[in-house]
Amino acid sequence: MALGRSYLNQQIQSSSSVSRSTLAGSQKSAKKTIAASLILTSLVDAFSILVIYLLVNTNSASEMPTPDRIQLPLASQSEIATSGLVVQIVDNHYVVDGERISQKQLLDKLINLKALDTTKEAPSVVIQADRKTGFSAINPVIMMAAQSGVEKLRFAVIQGERAL
Repeated sequence: MALGRSYLNQQIQSSSSVSRSTLAGSQKSAKKTIAASLILTSLVDAFSILVIYLLVNTNSASEMPTPDRIQLPLASQSEIATSGLVVQIVDNHYVVDGERISQKQLLDKLINLKALDTTKEAPSVVIQADRKTGFSAINPVIMMAAQSGVEKLRFAVIQGERAL
């Protein structure tokens, strides 16, 4: 019987050590689960902040770049021009795509714009001119657009509370 008791005691001790290790393992597993959920929570917070930042700054990405020499006029009402041929008038010269061009070249570009347009929406021209530019410099662009069949003509402006 002594032999049976010693064997039984060994079995009880080994089973209690197994249950202790199982208990310790489940505690480690619980700690890992909590740590993983904390990491996931902070990642979700970080991505939420990133998405909000990108949504706030999306509107500024749609603005057209203007040269430093051009101060656009103020307007009380405006809308964002989504597309179109941008014609800059700098010192009574025409600039398209960063190239200074003549009136003849501008007329050719406008005719090509109308001919190559396959969308349902009519092609448009966006005029960027300094607020001090005279009508005599802007009028030829308007006349060439009309002559080439371009129906939409827009002026690049800065939206202000009231026009000066």
